[in-house]
Amino acid sequence: MRLFWTLILVVLYNGCSSEGVNSTLSARPKVVNIGCMVYFNTLVGKVTKVAAEAVVEDINSNPDVLVL
Repeated sequence: MRLFWTLILVVLYNGCSSEGVNSTLSARPKVVNIGCMVYFNTLVGKVTKVAAEAVVEDINSNPDVLVL
């Protein structure tokens, strides 16, 4: 259970930016950092890797996804 909460905190921390709020709200960010800590040689890790790659492909294919 401790690992679960650690992963949640890491994911939330990666979403926080130390640069502050973007001044141009309509601009798509150049880079979005995502992160997770899994072992890729486990079943959960393999599924997570495939899911993360699908998310990246989906977001990059639609230019309207990350526009605020």
